Amino acid sequence: MVHNTPSRSGTRLRGEGGTQLSPTAQRRPEQRAWRLAGLGIELAGAIGGFCLLGYWIDRHYGTHPWGLLIGAICGLIGGFTNFIRSTLKALTPPGDPGSEAGDDSNH
Repeated sequence: MVHNTPSRSGTRLRGEGGTQLSPTAQRRPEQRAWRLAGLGIELAGAIGGFCLLGYWIDRHYGTHPWGLLIGAICGLIGGFTNFIRSTLKALTPPGDPGSEAGDDSNH
Protein backbone atom coordinates (compact mmCIF):
# COMPACT_ATOMS: atom_id res chain seq x y z
CA MET A 1 0.00 0.00 0.00
CA VAL A 2 1.28 3.48 -0.86
CA HIS A 3 0.61 6.53 1.32
CA ASN A 4 1.03 10.18 0.43
CA THR A 5 2.82 12.31 3.01
CA PRO A 6 3.43 16.02 2.52
CA SER A 7 6.95 17.40 2.54
CA ARG A 8 8.66 20.69 1.73
CA SER A 9 9.17 19.73 -1.90
CA GLY A 10 5.63 18.42 -2.39
CA THR A 11 4.14 14.98 -1.92
CA ARG A 12 6.38 11.94 -1.32
CA LEU A 13 5.13 8.42 -1.71
CA ARG A 14 5.77 5.88 1.03
CA GLY A 15 5.42 2.11 0.72
CA GLU A 16 4.49 -0.53 3.29
CA GLY A 17 6.18 0.08 6.65
CA GLY A 18 6.76 3.77 5.92
CA THR A 19 9.78 3.31 3.62
CA GLN A 20 10.18 6.12 1.14
CA LEU A 21 9.92 5.13 -2.52
CA SER A 22 12.56 6.40 -4.92
CA PRO A 23 11.56 8.65 -7.82
CA THR A 24 12.28 5.74 -10.19
CA ALA A 25 9.91 3.46 -8.28
CA GLN A 26 7.23 6.16 -8.34
CA ARG A 27 7.32 6.41 -12.16
CA ARG A 28 7.94 2.76 -12.94
CA PRO A 29 4.49 1.72 -14.30
CA GLU A 30 4.37 4.79 -16.51
CA GLN A 31 7.89 4.16 -17.83
CA ARG A 32 7.03 0.54 -18.61
CA ALA A 33 3.99 1.65 -20.60
CA TRP A 34 6.04 4.09 -22.66
CA ARG A 35 8.77 1.50 -23.23
CA LEU A 36 6.22 -1.06 -24.44
CA ALA A 37 4.67 1.52 -26.74
CA GLY A 38 8.12 2.35 -28.06
CA LEU A 39 8.85 -1.32 -28.77
CA GLY A 40 5.62 -1.62 -30.74
CA ILE A 41 6.46 1.47 -32.76
CA GLU A 42 9.97 0.14 -33.45
CA LEU A 43 8.53 -3.17 -34.66
CA ALA A 44 5.98 -1.48 -36.91
CA GLY A 45 8.65 0.92 -38.21
CA ALA A 46 11.02 -1.91 -39.14
CA ILE A 47 8.30 -3.81 -40.99
CA GLY A 48 6.93 -0.69 -42.68
CA GLY A 49 10.36 0.61 -43.66
CA PHE A 50 11.47 -2.64 -45.25
CA CYS A 51 8.10 -3.00 -47.01
CA LEU A 52 8.49 0.49 -48.47
CA LEU A 53 12.02 -0.35 -49.59
CA GLY A 54 10.75 -3.56 -51.24
CA TYR A 55 7.91 -1.64 -52.90
CA TRP A 56 10.38 0.90 -54.26
CA ILE A 57 12.57 -1.92 -55.63
CA ASP A 58 9.49 -3.46 -57.29
CA ARG A 59 8.56 -0.19 -58.96
CA HIS A 60 12.13 0.69 -59.97
CA TYR A 61 13.20 -2.72 -61.31
CA GLY A 62 9.81 -4.24 -62.21
CA THR A 63 10.19 -7.23 -59.88
CA HIS A 64 6.57 -7.24 -58.65
CA PRO A 65 5.84 -8.82 -55.97
CA TRP A 66 9.24 -10.20 -54.94
CA GLY A 67 10.78 -6.98 -53.63
CA LEU A 68 7.81 -6.33 -51.35
CA LEU A 69 7.74 -9.92 -50.08
CA ILE A 70 11.46 -10.01 -49.38
CA GLY A 71 11.26 -6.57 -47.73
CA ALA A 72 8.37 -7.72 -45.53
CA ILE A 73 10.24 -10.87 -44.48
CA CYS A 74 13.42 -8.90 -43.70
CA GLY A 75 11.39 -6.35 -41.71
CA LEU A 76 9.67 -9.09 -39.73
CA ILE A 77 12.93 -10.86 -38.93
CA GLY A 78 14.77 -7.65 -37.99
CA GLY A 79 11.84 -6.17 -36.08
CA PHE A 80 11.13 -9.28 -34.04
CA THR A 81 14.83 -9.83 -33.34
CA ASN A 82 15.07 -6.32 -31.90
CA PHE A 83 11.76 -6.77 -30.03
CA ILE A 84 12.85 -10.05 -28.40
CA ARG A 85 16.32 -8.71 -27.53
CA SER A 86 14.84 -5.60 -25.89
CA THR A 87 12.23 -7.62 -24.01
CA LEU A 88 14.80 -10.08 -22.64
CA LYS A 89 17.04 -7.18 -21.61
CA ALA A 90 14.14 -5.52 -19.78
CA LEU A 91 13.20 -8.75 -17.97
CA THR A 92 16.75 -9.54 -16.81
CA PRO A 93 17.44 -8.22 -13.28
CA PRO A 94 20.30 -5.66 -13.15
CA GLY A 95 22.41 -7.72 -10.72
CA ASP A 96 22.04 -11.00 -12.66
CA PRO A 97 25.49 -12.48 -13.52
CA GLY A 98 24.29 -13.38 -17.03
CA SER A 99 23.09 -9.87 -17.86
CA GLU A 100 25.09 -7.41 -19.92
CA ALA A 101 24.77 -4.67 -17.27
CA GLY A 102 26.30 -6.81 -14.51
CA ASP A 103 28.99 -8.42 -16.68
CA ASP A 104 32.38 -6.80 -16.00
CA SER A 105 34.46 -9.54 -17.67
CA ASN A 106 34.82 -7.45 -20.86
CA HIS A 107 36.83 -4.71 -19.12
